[in-house]
Order: sequence, then structure tokens, then C-alpha cells
Amino acid sequence: MRLRPDIVGSADAYLNPLGERELSLRGLKVPAIENLGVTEDEFESIDLSDNEILFLDNVPLLKRLTTLMLNNNRVSRISESLGRFVPKLSTLILTNNRLKTLDEIKPLASLGRSLLRLSLLGNPVTQVEHYRLFTIHILPRLVVLDFSKVRPAERAASEKLFGPPVQYAAEDEEGGLALDVPAVSAAADDQGGVQSMDVDGESASGAATASVDPVAAASAALRHLTGGDDGEESKAAPKVFKPGVSLSASSSSRAATSAADRAKIQAAIKNAGSLEEMNRIQGLLARGNLPTGAELDKLLKNPSATD
Repeated sequence: MRLRPDIVGSADAYLNPLGERELSLRGLKVPAIENLGVTEDEFESIDLSDNEILFLDNVPLLKRLTTLMLNNNRVSRISESLGRFVPKLSTLILTNNRLKTLDEIKPLASLGRSLLRLSLLGNPVTQVEHYRLFTIHILPRLVVLDFSKVRPAERAASEKLFGPPVQYAAEDEEGGLALDVPAVSAAADDQGGVQSMDVDGESASGAATASVDPVAAASAALRHLTGGDDGEESKAAPKVFKPGVSLSASSSSRAATSAADRAKIQAAIKNAGSLEEMNRIQGLLARGNLPTGAELDKLLKNPSATD
């Protein structure tokens, strides 16, 4: 038997004890989830218990859905994009299904932003070593797992074994999630001029930087390098972590740039006679470890002196 549109449309609907609008599709012996779009996203809870569903997938966008019950089915696979289609799902009941390995429950991470309660009792995976700690790791907001409250000691043990909890980016336009977001750092001038970003240690630049005022760009680079004032009132540049470079080393290199040397660099910026000259000065600042005194004078006049 298939879950036809007419079956979904004529199924029992009522207010459950929590005051949620619930749709009952239980006990129909259907093998797959389909045609839930017929509900027009009118329900907070859908009960698909006591069927023969093999895969937890093919779910349409249901922005109102908070509870999904699939106990007593045959689920052995979960869609990796499930969270994109049920962005508010907070309770998922998968008791008595056929999930066997940690890899098979890993797609639940797509629900990490919203899921608070989960039951996987009666699945073989619950007998796998570190199952509970792994589940807590991929679902950082989880409060109750298998009808047992998640304790702070378990969170600490999970982090020790698997590392920090999975991080999530902001939701996209369709409510989806981006997982394992790489660290991104940015330095921009105070007037919103140039902005350069380092993603996983590599430079990423957009087309917008091509039209940026080179004076503003060089000034921003000077402030970022020295962490001080370049002659105008400005805020200190934020500390940015770079792989392989300690924060203490970064701080010491900035401190080494004296007020006199900063004045020399600022004068070179203001006296630059061409765009090429300005780009050359900006390139020198981007190196991040300038010499001082006479060596700095030589470098400003002849950039190839240290190449």
C-alpha cells in the first residue's frame, strides 16, 4: 500500500495533549514517506508509527513541524538533508527501527540546530561503543536521548572523545544548515573600504576589492599590522588567529613597529604618485613583518631589497 494523496488528505487530524495539531498516519503499513505536501504544512506533529518505512527521506518543506514519530518501522537510512526540510523539528522518535552503525545515524547532524529530544531505543546502533557520546556530539542542543536526560558529564566526555560540538552556520533562505563551518577572519577599514578574508588559511578575495580606494586599503593594512592609530581616530584591529602563528608572536611583531616607522609608512601612503606605487606599499604591509629604521626606509624606496 502506498501513501497516496487521498489517504493523507483524509487521515485523522486532532489536537494532541500538548495542544499541537497532529496528523495520524500510523498503522497503514506503507513502505515509504510520500505526498506529505498535501498537508500544506498545517501540522506541528505527524505520527507515522507502525508502518514499514525503510528510509527517512522524501520529506517536503514543513516549517511548522516540531514532532515526528516513526517508531516500529524498518528505517535503516536517514537523508543527509533532512534538517533542511524540517527546520523546527525538536522531537524525533525512531524507537524500534533498523539503524545499525554510527555512520547510519550521522545524518541526524542536519537536525543539530533544532533537535532537543531523540529516541533510538530498539535500534542495533544503541549497542555500539560510544553510541550515546557520539549522538550527543552531533546534536549539541539535545536535552533527552532515549528518554534519559543528557548530563553535563556526558557532554564533557563527548567533547573529550570526539572534540568540540559540531558548529553550525546561519540558516540559509530555505532553512537549511551548513555544518563544520571553517574559521573565517576579516580585516576591513573603518569606513567599509577593503575587506580581505582568510578561509582555512587561504586568501579569498572577491571582485568587489578591485574597485576599492587604494589609500583606504593601505591605511587599513597599516592599522591591521600595527594594531595602532595611523594618524586618524580608529579602533584597534581585532586579533585574528592564523594557523602556525601564535597570538603572542603576532602581538610582538605589531609592537615592534614604532610610532616613527608608522609615520614613515603613512607618509609614503599619502605621497604615492601612482596606483602602482600604492599597490606596492599595500603589498609590503601585507607581508606583516616589516623591518625598522634604516631598513624600513630602504624597503619603502626599493621593494625588491628583501625579495
